[in-house]
Amino acid sequence: MTATANFDASVLPRTLVRSVFAATVMLSIFLVKWSIAGIPIRSMTALLVIFAVGAWRPDMLFHSLRESRTVICIIALSALIGAVSSLLNSNDADAAERFAIDELGFRLSDRTRHMGFVRCNRVHHCIAYARAGFTSLHHIAFEMADIDGVMRGIGRMRDAGFPPVWGPGRHGPGNNVFGYFIGPHGGVIEYTAEVEEVGDDYKVGGPADWKWPPGRTDHWGVANRDNERIGKAEKTFGWV
Repeated sequence: MTATANFDASVLPRTLVRSVFAATVMLSIFLVKWSIAGIPIRSMTALLVIFAVGAWRPDMLFHSLRESRTVICIIALSALIGAVSSLLNSNDADAAERFAIDELGFRLSDRTRHMGFVRCNRVHHCIAYARAGFTSLHHIAFEMADIDGVMRGIGRMRDAGFPPVWGPGRHGPGNNVFGYFIGPHGGVIEYTAEVEEVGDDYKVGGPADWKWPPGRTDHWGVANRDNERIGKAEKTFGWV
């Protein structure tokens, strides 16, 4: 008997599939509480959660990743692993943005030349879409208590062998402090704090509102950005 190259999880008994799902989620929750070499484990549980969703409903997972409804999948995964926002690369950021606003009830906060930021509550954004020309997860952001938390996080990551690839700095849209890293899973993660809260009267910013002097990429102007490493890492988790 030869092994098939394509394993179809949907043919497994439902009780077994749900058991795998439950066990994987329990493992993810357990790992969130611990760290290895000072690296927060919750940044690595995304893969476990993806595997769990794939085991439970593979058709739902793959369909979501192929369509604009990726935003639903990302929000659910972000909630499970403690993330506060995600940036998605898109072939058609305008269409993805319209879907989030028209179909899911999100509100537009700001647009730059390269990105659109949408929100579902008072926090400036929980999803952003980048006009990248390809589809992938650019990064997931984790919120620290304050600026000191971001700086201590940067220090701990550096001590563990993961120096920042961008930051520390302060973004334009959202006005949040940031530090970016290439995580042990190969993707981009962000530590952030002080994300701006906005009301119904918030004026949507446009590309003309977010311009920097040559060589600057944020408000402070002290952060070096490793475009080569970030560019490779943001393609780690892609879909078609």
